[in-house]
Amino acid sequence: MLESARARDRSEREMFEKILVPLDGSELAEEVLTRVTELAKRLDSTVLLLQAVDTLSQRLIALNGIEPAGAVAANVEAVEKAIDAEKEVTETYLARLKRHFEGEGLKVESFLGEGSPADVILDLAKEQNVGLIAMTTHGRGGLGRLVFGSVSDAVLRHSTIPVLLLRSTDK
Repeated sequence: MLESARARDRSEREMFEKILVPLDGSELAEEVLTRVTELAKRLDSTVLLLQAVDTLSQRLIALNGIEPAGAVAANVEAVEKAIDAEKEVTETYLARLKRHFEGEGLKVESFLGEGSPADVILDLAKEQNVGLIAMTTHGRGGLGRLVFGSVSDAVLRHSTIPVLLLRSTDK
């Protein structure tokens, strides 16, 4: 029986060798980090921190629905600068979190992805052979999910690996 428990523990360690934590820069998204820290320490997992930013085309498409097409075309350079600034902020944010969790003894890697958050999450999970995706969800249902969309919902529906969703305390 002791041998069976050791084998199960070894299997869990191998399965959850890498845990992907998608973030968006908010405290709400960071709520999952406490649980992931405990799990990663117990299983000696590497934590992969990820944040996605829009591509230029995504941002222009979004703006096109708000502003006249001519105004959007005239502001391409401004949009590019805004995206570059967002990338810098994101890199600084991820570096700060990485240092913090390395200070707690965790193995941590950070990634900045470009594109739709759900696609970036699923692609990185596959590329890095991740064993678990752990993220916070707003817990919206019905009309709220329809209007705002749900990254966690899309990840849950399309992931081929386990997804741990922690419902946020923001209600």
